[in-house]
This record gives sequence, structure tokens and C-alpha cells, in this order.
Amino acid sequence: MKPLEITVSAFGPYAGSVQIPLSKLGEQGIFLITGDTGAGKTTLFDAICFALFGEVSGSNREVDSLRSDFASPSTKTFVDLTFSHHGETYRILRNPAYLRPKKSGEGTTKETADATLWYPDGSVVSGAEKVKKAAETLLGIDAKQFKQIAMIAQGEFLKLLYADSVERGAIFRRVFHTDFYLAFQKKLKELEKENRTAFEDSGKRLLTYLSQCGIEETDENTLLQRAEQFLTEAEAEYEKAENIWLQQEKEIAAKEEERLKIAAQQADGENTNRLLDALAEAKKQYQSLLEEETAQLLNKEELQKQRRAVDYVQPKALDWKQKKDAADRLELQLKGLLDKEQKEKEVLQNSIEQEKALEPLRGQLEFDRAEAAKKEDRLKDFEAKEQAEKEIRRQETEIQATAAQKEKLETEKTTLEDHLEVLRQQESLLPVVQQRLSALEQEKNRLQEQKDLLQETNDALQDGLEIRKTLDEIQKKYQTAKEKWEQAKAVADQAERDYLDAQAGILAENLAEGMPCPVCGSVHHPAKAVRSTQAPTQAEWNRLREVEKTEREKTETLSRKSGERNISLEHLREKVRNGLKKLGLENISQMQGLEVSLQTEVNKLDTELRETKKQEKELLKVPDELEKAKAKQQSLQKSLNTTDTLLRQQESALSQKKGEFNQLVQRIGNGTLAEAQAEWKKLCDAIRKKEKALQDVADKKQQAETALAGTQALLQQTGDNFKESCEAKEQAKDAFLKTLEEQQFKDKADFANSLVSREILEQTEEKNRAYFVALQTSKQNLENKQTEAAGKIYQDLTELEEEMKRLGVEKEEIQEKVQEQKALWQTRKKAAERAWKELQAWKKAEKDYLPIVELSKTANGELAQKDKIAFEQFVQGFYFDRILAAANLRFAEMTNGRYHLRRAEVAANKRSQSGLELEVMDYFTGKTRGVKSLSGGEAFKASLSLALGLSDLIQQTAGGVEIKAMFIDEGFGALDEESREQAVRILQQLSYGDRMVGIISHVTELKESIEKKLIVKKSSRGSTVALEV
Repeated sequence: MKPLEITVSAFGPYAGSVQIPLSKLGEQGIFLITGDTGAGKTTLFDAICFALFGEVSGSNREVDSLRSDFASPSTKTFVDLTFSHHGETYRILRNPAYLRPKKSGEGTTKETADATLWYPDGSVVSGAEKVKKAAETLLGIDAKQFKQIAMIAQGEFLKLLYADSVERGAIFRRVFHTDFYLAFQKKLKELEKENRTAFEDSGKRLLTYLSQCGIEETDENTLLQRAEQFLTEAEAEYEKAENIWLQQEKEIAAKEEERLKIAAQQADGENTNRLLDALAEAKKQYQSLLEEETAQLLNKEELQKQRRAVDYVQPKALDWKQKKDAADRLELQLKGLLDKEQKEKEVLQNSIEQEKALEPLRGQLEFDRAEAAKKEDRLKDFEAKEQAEKEIRRQETEIQATAAQKEKLETEKTTLEDHLEVLRQQESLLPVVQQRLSALEQEKNRLQEQKDLLQETNDALQDGLEIRKTLDEIQKKYQTAKEKWEQAKAVADQAERDYLDAQAGILAENLAEGMPCPVCGSVHHPAKAVRSTQAPTQAEWNRLREVEKTEREKTETLSRKSGERNISLEHLREKVRNGLKKLGLENISQMQGLEVSLQTEVNKLDTELRETKKQEKELLKVPDELEKAKAKQQSLQKSLNTTDTLLRQQESALSQKKGEFNQLVQRIGNGTLAEAQAEWKKLCDAIRKKEKALQDVADKKQQAETALAGTQALLQQTGDNFKESCEAKEQAKDAFLKTLEEQQFKDKADFANSLVSREILEQTEEKNRAYFVALQTSKQNLENKQTEAAGKIYQDLTELEEEMKRLGVEKEEIQEKVQEQKALWQTRKKAAERAWKELQAWKKAEKDYLPIVELSKTANGELAQKDKIAFEQFVQGFYFDRILAAANLRFAEMTNGRYHLRRAEVAANKRSQSGLELEVMDYFTGKTRGVKSLSGGEAFKASLSLALGLSDLIQQTAGGVEIKAMFIDEGFGALDEESREQAVRILQQLSYGDRMVGIISHVTELKESIEKKLIVKKSSRGSTVALEV
């Protein structure tokens, strides 16, 4: 995928539509995206990423914030991307969700997120999510992978370099999706824990069951290992115990059979004795009841007489009494009504006489009413006059307030016009301040580059001095070692010659004339070698040779170290010379002065930068303040016009109201409303008193007439009722006397003596009936008992009871022993059954647990005395090695072969997780060290190399996807000129073929060395982009 053209509208800092024809940059090569800080350089990559996937590149940006704050409400927000892929051209148009003005009416509405993808064949895909999925399918990668391949984002250069093993593992997990292996580790860990718990729990249960079986072994391991043997022995003991308690149960059965026979005899004797006792009690009870029979018969006759008095005579007596009481009450009521009638006639006559006396008031009342109506009409004029007076005072107050408001608005308008003039002057200063700020930032970057170069030069100088010191020591050691080696070599050479001469003497000792020499083959021997008595042995010669070899190796080692130090020293000297040259210094003695001078300039520049940024910040607020001030000016003018119009209206209304007031004064005079109201009220009170007097007399007459009529009607009704009540009283009396005679009572006194309450009568009758029932029942019971007890006598049961007690005690003793033993052995037998089942479960749990525990420890890196490398880290290590291999190709070139990144697989101790530690090999010193010891420029080179290596690997692991564009965001400011050239050269190699590499930076030297540029400029109206080829 290679972007050809991109158009952004109301996107980020870009207010309007900005078209960027990337195809004009050529098919391949490096191009620079440069511009002011915050102008929107990185936003261009955001736009590409957003068009393809609906996401932005950085973790600090959100899609919801893409709408430009500089854009006018009517400008649409979208990104239009045209790109090539596998020789075909595609186009995507995408917009985020944002608020826009309604097309009709006021207010805003939400523009929903949408996207459209055009394929080369003319087919179209629409919808934000559908286009995202189509882009992922087309490119073969998702948004996350695209950002990792195509963008080395600002602020993320050093994350992978400085991360520890755990952090680096988390990064690789997200990049290479190794969370599957981590999940596999965790699953094994969970399985190991589950199986271990099951194994241990089963063992605990088995030990519990074995202890319940009565097994005396206390060592748990022995119990578990010999459980089967112990259980077999226990079962044999159970069978013996069972035979014993079966025999004892037979003895218990025999005792029980004998006891049952005696119990039957005892039961017969007890029944006979109980029957004879019951017969005696029945006789006693019957005799007692017979003694009461005469008295109960007399009581029965009296109860019958009382019943007649209550049921027949008493109701007639009560009826007679009620009717007599009613007649007496009516008689008293009749006398009261006659007295009341006489009094009410007298009241009525008095009312008639009062009414005649008040007849003259009626004529006066009519005259007063007419006069009151006239005075009430005048009250309205007085109210209108008072209301007009209040309204005049209110309008005068409003006019004063309006005049004061007008004066205040005119003052504010003058002040605002002065403020507007100041703001316009400040607005004109903004470009000047921004230009000065840009110049200060460039100057600071230049000074910082000189400081970094000075520091690197000073570091190289110090390293050179240290290497020079080490080199001198090595060279001294070398001279000493060389002398020792030369001495050892001379001794060894001499020993070799002496040994060979001695060997020739040995051969020549027995050599006779005519015998061929074993060395030269001659048969003549004019000067035979003579054997030396001081010649060394072969062992001595070999020892001297070893000494010479050791001294020679020491000398060679020191020589090699000296050569390496010379190379390093020369490299550092060259670096110091280049540094001094670039710094414009003639010798190193000027470095300290330059450092102080640079720091002074930087401090001064920082102070000016802070002040200028503060000034810029304040000036950036001016356009908004100016717009607000203009709006306020318009609002003030509008308010002033409104206030002036209102003042004229208020003055006109006041003049009209004063005219109305004067007319009312002419008509009704200068009197007050309160005086007129008091006069009218006084007349009204007099009218109400006269009306009340006439009405009170009329009401009294009416009430008297009504009361008299009611009393006379009630008197007639009461007389009729009294006559009827007297007749009913006589009838009730006759009925009572007749019933008294019929029920055989002598007179009213005899009836009164027999009269009792119904409740007491019923209780007494119930007792009397109960007696006769009990008498009959007792007689029948006595006859039955006599029949059953015929021919029977009392039995002595003492011996039977003693025999029963003896047999019960013997049975219980045997039974208690049997139950105790039976419960014990049955409990043990059940425990043994459970133990057999648990033993099988324990063996199965052991079989399941042992393999998984080793596998879990291996996968989680927990094996004792082994490297703590988990399965996921092992897989990540494979990716890490490939990343480092790709990174070192570039890192070696950028550091002139000095550094090499490598993975430290072994942790500092066996207790820590390992596998992803990173270290750097320094070939100048021949030692490895931590990556955090690298300088700022070296760290940038290392992190850039790692980022490029990671991008290569991701692209390979994504199925060889074709992404022909890469963006590098910032980070070059920490490099010296040589390092920057090396980095650019590496990036230039990346762009070979038809690949484009964009560098997002504001470093001045990059602007000079890279010809193709996208220049982003910011302003108070939004950013713009210019293409420079």
C-alpha cells in the first residue's frame, strides 16, 4: 500500500480543505514532513490511518477530537485517500461523527460516522465498519499492525529499548499475539493446582477412613503406601467379631423367650386383681348415689314450678309493666306541651306589636340607599386619581433608571472602543512574536546540538585518555612479556639443539666403519658425534617448550590487546578532531570555555523562550478576545439603541398620565380616597343597622308563628297516642292475671317467690338430670362387674416380678455388650468400604497429578536449578532474535561496527524469570553492558534499528504484506551530523525500489539534506501544507 493523494477537510488543525498530492514526491525515496510545533505534521499520518481503519495513530488522540476547532460550522469534516496496492488504485472517503448545524431551523445535529471504498473495477463498499473490514482484508493487516509497520510514532522510540524483560514481553504479546501461549501456561497451572488439590484431598480422606478402621499405624506415608494390606487385615478381624456377637444374640433371644412366659403369667394376675378392685369401687359409688335420691326428686318438682314461672307468667308481667310505663310518659309529655303552647302565643303577640312600631324606618332606608349609591360612584374617581398619582411616581423612577442605564452603556461603549484598539494592535504583533519564537527554537536546537556534540567530544576525550592510560600499561606489560618470551625461546632452542646432539651421540656410539649411518646413510664415519653428559632429557625439553609457548601466548595476547586499544584510541582521536572542527575549536583547552559559554547562552535563550512563549500564548487568545469584543460592541450598541427608544416611550407615557391626573382633580377636587371611603362607609353602616332592626323583628314574628304551629301539631298527636296507650295497658293487665291462674300460682306473691333467673334455672336443671343419669349408669356398671368377677380371687405377684427383674438385668447386660461391639465393628466396616473406594480414587488422582505437575513447571519456567524461561517467553525469544538480527544490520552500520545488540537469555539468578533481557556488545572495549548506558544519540540509533527490525518482522509475519510507505516521527535532534547522515543513509536504503519513507522532524540540517519536503505551517486560521520537490 502506497498513498498517492490525500485530502483533509476540517480535520485536526486544518480548517478548510487541504489537498496533498503525495504522488508528486516520486515513486520512491525519502521525503521530509517539517513545520512548526503543533502545526499538524503527525496529523497527516493520522489522516491516512483514519481513512483506512477509522482510527488514529497515537495513544493520546481520540477519534472524537478530530473535528477542527478552526473550521466554520458549515465545513464538512472528512479524509479522502487515494492509494495504490499491487498495481491497482483504490479510493476511500471517510468522515468521523461530529456535531454540525441543522440544514433547516436552528441548533445542531450529529453527523454520523460513515465511509466509502471504491475498487478499481468500479464496485463500492459503504459503511464505516464495512469499509474498515474491507481495508483489513485488502491489506492483510489490521489498524494495530499497520501502525506498527508503517509508523514509528513520536515518543515511542525508546519503549522497546529500555523495557525490562516483563515490559518487553507485554509489548511482544500485543505485537505477535503470544497471549495464546500465556493462556496455555495459565491453563496448565490451573490444571496442576486442580489435580494437586484433588490428589491431596483424596489422600486426606483416605487417611481419615483408615484411622476410623482402627488401624494403629501412625506414619501417614506408610498408611498410604500399605493401605491395601491394612484394609485386608482389618476385614479378617471384622469376620471374627461378627461370629462372636451372633452367638451372644442367641443368648439374648433365649432370655427374652423365658421373660415373655413369665410376663404372660404376671399380666393374668394383674387383670384379676384390677377387676376385683373395680367391683368394690362400683358398689361404693352406687350406694353413695342412692342416698341422694329422695332429695333430688323434691328438687325436681320445685324446678318444674320455676320453669312455668319463667316461661309462661314472666313474659306477661313484663309486657304489662312496659305498657303502663309508656302511658305514664305520654301523660307527662301532654301536660308540658299545653304549657309550651301558651308561652309561644304570648311571644307571637309581642313580635306583631314591635313590627308596627318600626314601620317609619322603611321610608328613611330608601333615601339612605340612593345617597350611598352616589357616594360609591365618586369612590371610583378617587381610586383612579390615586392610581394615576402612583403610576406617575413609578414612571418617573423608571425614567431615572433608564437614563442611568443609557449613561452606563455609553461609558462602556467608550471603554470597549479603547480596548478594541489595543486588541487590534496586539493582533498585529502575533506574527512577529511567532517568527521570533521560531527563530529562538531553531537557535536552541542549534545550541543543543553543539552541547550534545561537545559532550560526545568530551566523552570521547575522556575515553581516549582512559584507553591511553590502559594502552601504556599494556605496552609496558608487553615489553616485559616479550623479553621473557625471547629468553624462554632462547633456552628452549638451546635445549632442543642439545637434545638432538645428544640423540646423535647415542646413535653414533655403536656405529662401526662400513655400517650405514641411520641418519645420513653414509658408511664412512670420519667424525662421529660424541654423546654429551649435560644434554637434557626429552621431558625437560618438552617442559621448556611449554614454558616458551605460554610466554609466547601471553605476548600475543598483550599485542592483540594493544592493537585493539590503538584502533579504539585512533577512532576516538578522529572523533575528537571532528568534534573540535565542527565546534570551531583549535584545541581541547577551549572546550571548557565553550561549555560555559553554551550553557550561558542556553540559559539566556530558555528565559527568552519562556517569555516569548508566554507572550505568544497571550497573543493567541487575542483573536478570540477581539471577536468577543466586537460582538460585545454590537451588543452594546443594540442595547444603547433599545434603551434610548425605551426612554422616549417612558417620557411620552408620563406626559399622558399627568394629563389624566389633572382632569380627575378638576372633577372631584383635592380630597383623598380615604376621606371619601370613610364618609361612604359611615352611611353604609347606618343603612345596615336599620335593615337589621327591621329584619330582626320580621324574623322573630316568623319564628314565633312556626314554633306555635309545630307545638299545636305535636299536642294533637300526643293526645291521640295517650288514649291508645291507656287501652293497651288495661289489656296487658288482664292477660297477666289470666296466665297466673292458668299456671296454678295462688297470687302474685307466690309467682314472685318461684321466679329465678333463666341461667340459674338451667344450671340447676342440668345438675338434677345429671344425677339421675349417673344413678342409672352406676347401677348398670355394678351389675356388669359382678358378672365378670364371679368365681375370681386376689393373686400374689411378688415372685413373678422378682424373676422378671432378674431376667431383664441379665438380658440388658449381654445386649449392651453386643450393641457396643456391633456399633464399633460396623463403623469400622463402613469406614473400610469408604477407604477401599477412596484408595482407588487416590491412585487415579496420583496418576493424573504426576504428569501434569512436571508439564506445568516446564511450561511456566519453574523447574528447579533451570533457567526460568516460560513457554511464552521462549516463543517471544524466537521473535526477539529475528528482530535483533534485522536491527543489528542497521545498528552496526550506524555505529561503524562498534555496537551489537544481543539477547541475554540467562537471568542474574535462578529465581528470576529470564529470556528477554537486552544488552549491547561494545567491540571497542570487548565487553557487554546495559542498553541504558548508551548516550542519547546512541540510544536513538539503537531504538531506530529495533523499530525498523520490528517493522520488518511484523510485515513478514503478517503474510508478506505490501506496505510501501513508512513514517518516522521525530527523534533526530539528539544525533550529531555523522550519526544523522548514517541514519538517513539507512532510511534511504529502506526506500530502494518503490518504497517511500517520510521523516517527521523540524531539525534544520534535515531540511537542508532532504530535497523532497511537505512544509506544514500554522496560523490563527488553521494550518496549511506546501509541497516542495
